[in-house]
Amino acid sequence: MKNSTHNLATHTRQRRLLAHPTALIFTLTGIGLGLLFWIVLSSASAQSLANVTLNWVSPGTSATVNTPVPFEVGATGLADGTFTHAWTIDGTTTLTDTATAADGAATFTQTYTFGELGRFIIASKLTDGTKILTTTFRQVLVTGTLDITRTAVSTAEPTTFVVTMPELRAAGASEGAVYNLVIEYGDAIDSFERLRILTGTTTMTTTHQYLIGGTFEVTARIELIDIYNDYDADVLATGSVQTVVTQQIYMPIIGTDPEPPAPPVIPECEDINNSTAQAPKYIPRTELIGTEGWRCRGTLADRDVGRSNYYSTQLNSGDILVFSISELAADADYDLYLYDNNTPGNTTSVARSVTREQGTTESVSYLYEDTINDRLHYIRVLQYTRSASQHSYLLTIKISPATP
Repeated sequence: MKNSTHNLATHTRQRRLLAHPTALIFTLTGIGLGLLFWIVLSSASAQSLANVTLNWVSPGTSATVNTPVPFEVGATGLADGTFTHAWTIDGTTTLTDTATAADGAATFTQTYTFGELGRFIIASKLTDGTKILTTTFRQVLVTGTLDITRTAVSTAEPTTFVVTMPELRAAGASEGAVYNLVIEYGDAIDSFERLRILTGTTTMTTTHQYLIGGTFEVTARIELIDIYNDYDADVLATGSVQTVVTQQIYMPIIGTDPEPPAPPVIPECEDINNSTAQAPKYIPRTELIGTEGWRCRGTLADRDVGRSNYYSTQLNSGDILVFSISELAADADYDLYLYDNNTPGNTTSVARSVTREQGTTESVSYLYEDTINDRLHYIRVLQYTRSASQHSYLLTIKISPATP
């Protein structure tokens, strides 16, 4: 009896639907439209999320330290909804911005003030609140300015320069980053000094003895070199100042006609090697200590482009080694390298000078901080560009021992 009643009710509803075809059409149409809307919405959402792209607008490849830097990223290929973008600087500081997509696109902005100079990694991440849609990253080189103060003196005494700088990125040391302070004194012989800077240092003091009087433009710059990836030097900060040097004039004694002193005799460098394995010219450490240091005239006349001359000496803890090459031909380009190496054949330099400008003096200043004394070091003179005529150079090497 129960089954008969159920079949009768079902049959009655079917007859009612057949009796009202308009209701049946509306019912089927509503179901179809709902199903179609769900399919279209799902397809559109999946397609837009699969094509999400991020477009960096700012910062560019460099920014200025201690200045608020605008961060801006545009996203396209989005579905309708609200999205969040995050910038993470060096894995520690995270900035976020939330925006609602319009016509499949959204723009995210923030500002940030860098407190250090150096190369930073900025990671970029876009989410929809539940999952990560896309990620990217870029490097930013943060630059700044240097302040130089000086004293105006005569050629009879050294001029003291004090260079004040912003903070350097502390994380750079563990990533192979080397910070150098290069000071160009701008005198007649175009001399300059290259000093290693430790992170956290904000002031460096140096002196320079001028040989002639005049007004000179002194410039300083901080270079960043990544020794792990062998990057060329990036200039992080620059500064300049003028210094006035008065010339000392000596009047001859009446009635005398002194003979001018004979110029010093500079020996040949005895260049017979092209690698550390071929017994480079060895100079004892004791001969390099003094105000003048040790000098010789070398030549690369019998060397092709890319070949080198090597010299060696030993350093004690705290020694400051300064070496340079000068008196080059106008169309010659030589580079300097220093290797800390008790085993010949090591190719990792601990200091170098590679200006890549023809006829330019090259100079390296290096502080040996290891506690091991008598450590063997190699000085390499590389012929980067060969001169068409003159192939000689003047090599000067000097060691300043640590103060007891």
